[in-house]
Amino acid sequence: MDSGLVLPLVATSVAAAIFVVSGGLKLADMGGTLSALQAFRVPRSLLTIAKWALPIFEIVIGLSLLLTGGTTYKAAVLAAVLFLLAVTGLVLITLGRGEHPECHCFGAVNSRPIDGLTVVRNVIILALVSGLLLIPEWAGVVSVLAASDTTALTLLGVAILFVAWLSKLWSRQAKSEAELAELKRAFNAAEMGPAAARPIPAATLVDGSGRQVELVSLVTERAAVVLFVSGGCSGCHQVMPNVPLWRERLQGEVQLITIAIGDADRAREAYPDEAQAMLLDTKKQALNELGVAGTPAMFLLGMDGTVVAGPAHGAQEIKELMVSVLQAVGANLVAGVDHRTAQATRPQATIAVGDVLPAVSVNSSSGTGLLGDHLLDDEEQVLVAWRTGCPHCDAMVGDFAELPADGSVLLLTNDSPEKAVEAGLKVPVLQIKGMAMEHLLGVPGTPSAVTVRGGKVTKAASIGGAGVLSDVKYRGAQHAGADEDQLQR
Repeated sequence: MDSGLVLPLVATSVAAAIFVVSGGLKLADMGGTLSALQAFRVPRSLLTIAKWALPIFEIVIGLSLLLTGGTTYKAAVLAAVLFLLAVTGLVLITLGRGEHPECHCFGAVNSRPIDGLTVVRNVIILALVSGLLLIPEWAGVVSVLAASDTTALTLLGVAILFVAWLSKLWSRQAKSEAELAELKRAFNAAEMGPAAARPIPAATLVDGSGRQVELVSLVTERAAVVLFVSGGCSGCHQVMPNVPLWRERLQGEVQLITIAIGDADRAREAYPDEAQAMLLDTKKQALNELGVAGTPAMFLLGMDGTVVAGPAHGAQEIKELMVSVLQAVGANLVAGVDHRTAQATRPQATIAVGDVLPAVSVNSSSGTGLLGDHLLDDEEQVLVAWRTGCPHCDAMVGDFAELPADGSVLLLTNDSPEKAVEAGLKVPVLQIKGMAMEHLLGVPGTPSAVTVRGGKVTKAASIGGAGVLSDVKYRGAQHAGADEDQLQR
């Protein structure tokens, strides 16, 4: 074999293996690939295409380097160089913003946060691939091997083993880092003592309308699972798609509340479906008070004012905690008071007489519009926060089924309006879009009621079944012009 072909053969084989392995590992870790793209701020509209296009492009480049020669080979090398320049530039820009998302450059094998070493690694690979442009003429790996003796095959085998060794080294490094993180969490947990013994810290959050919300107030009606996330956290991007399904399976027994830390605008951009519903902890007060440094992190807060479980760090631990909570819900271990005999009003409501409800989008039987389109300027209406699957709401279905559909009572829900209709309810049902109904009405849970005229609150919120039924029956009878006997019925 011509000695002048040895270096090009090895360099080309190594470069091709790097691209094929990188693309293959990304395909095997599509969740991580998607999370990385989100963390690097790839536009949401391009994510679905990009998560497939990126690994497939890498594999095509790698195979082109390995199987072609001549002009096609040169084009593949140039494409590889431009790709590496673009990726390295993106890493530098991201680091310049002070962000360190997980790379997933080699799938789950290399999911550590980016840093200076990421840039060094990319520069080394870039130098290797750029050197291929200096090869004057190249017939291709296959052609060279076909015309060579066993020496060439030996060199190729060595190159493949070298790439395999690098992959194994990266895998061991990732495993060691994960084990170290686990030890740190265990050490921190040992220092803090049992989570269940800790009271919920006094920390203030902000909701989508700018109101301040005390962390402990989230559990006045129901236990709450709180999930802390941030916009540039790749682990958060793995967890957030599960939130709607988890909420559905919790059946209203336990709340699932997302809390964004740091840059609020970036968090809203990263998780548009939660943009209005999520609470904000921009100064990380709540997160720090709970003894956690980063995201994603999850806690279970109990109605007794204590941290029942957590912290759970990372996607895997969070999923394990959610499984435990869902099992507890299924076994009826998380219970609330009987709303039908509860006090008519409670001091936890943050809305007051004279407050004006914010403008929000709603879905109704007549289509999509604004909440204000359904409010009357000359008559009072009772707006009821309702959640399908909430046992306390379900207990009042019979009472609500008797109410007329005259607009004196409106049910506000984040669920599909069809669910309420299927339950036999005749009153108008409005599905609130982009904001949790509890935040809209300034109430801690369901069922709750607020009386308004033209969007302005005219009566303090009623929280619990007894108060809600009192408000809606009184207003319904008054709207129908009932006499005193009807009012007391």
